[in-house]
Amino acid sequence: MLSLPVPAAKLVDAPPPPPIPDGEVERDGTPKAKAPLPAPSRGQQLYENHCMGCHESVDRIRSRPQVKTLSALRETVARWATNAQLPWGKEEIEEVTRYLGTRFYGFERQSGLH
Repeated sequence: MLSLPVPAAKLVDAPPPPPIPDGEVERDGTPKAKAPLPAPSRGQQLYENHCMGCHESVDRIRSRPQVKTLSALRETVARWATNAQLPWGKEEIEEVTRYLGTRFYGFERQSGLH
């Protein structure tokens, strides 16, 4: 009996290795669950709901902040709250001032703002 050559098995590319996680991993190599992001502060929420639309529009973006002190920032927030006819009291003004001072101006390092 005549024997025919057996065709060679078709070579198949191996699947790519699993991606290497960026952060910490468990013992089995799976990525550790990331902690949930903290809830936004009240000042952040007020700013995002009432101020951000204008302040982050293309024509309002500045190359550097214009306010130089925490008290000047507080006065600016109060003035714009009045101009925008927002029913903000001292508490809301202070919350937005705290958020902006911490987030954009670095005032928490200078004045103990918490």
